Amino acid sequence: MNVGETIDVDGLLITFISAEPYESGNQFITPNEGYEFWKLDFSFENTSDSDQTISSMMDWEGYADNTKIDQTWIGDESGLDATLSPGRNTQGSIYFEVPVDAESIEIEYETNLWSGERIVFVAK
Repeated sequence: MNVGETIDVDGLLITFISAEPYESGNQFITPNEGYEFWKLDFSFENTSDSDQTISSMMDWEGYADNTKIDQTWIGDESGLDATLSPGRNTQGSIYFEVPVDAESIEIEYETNLWSGERIVFVAK
């Protein structure tokens, strides 16, 4: 999926809002040499009849040029965690530390723990 697209996964509407390099503005939160932070914004809307849970820590994996990259926690701005009641929504950001020379950045969101089903979001 690309920026601006929405997908319905079992009653959870997921919209990929944006993906861009990010500077924290905090001198103590900086990427390692040769890396940069990338911020990805998403919205989730529960259109099902039951609660839906989203976890920043459990559901996301990132890859730059097919090599695993680490998710980064940037203070209060990090996180996309919620248990959404039917009809509720949330929006938030996740961050990854990416090599500055990466040609491709893909983020996988696991939609089903038991089956391992995933959505791939193309950030670059």
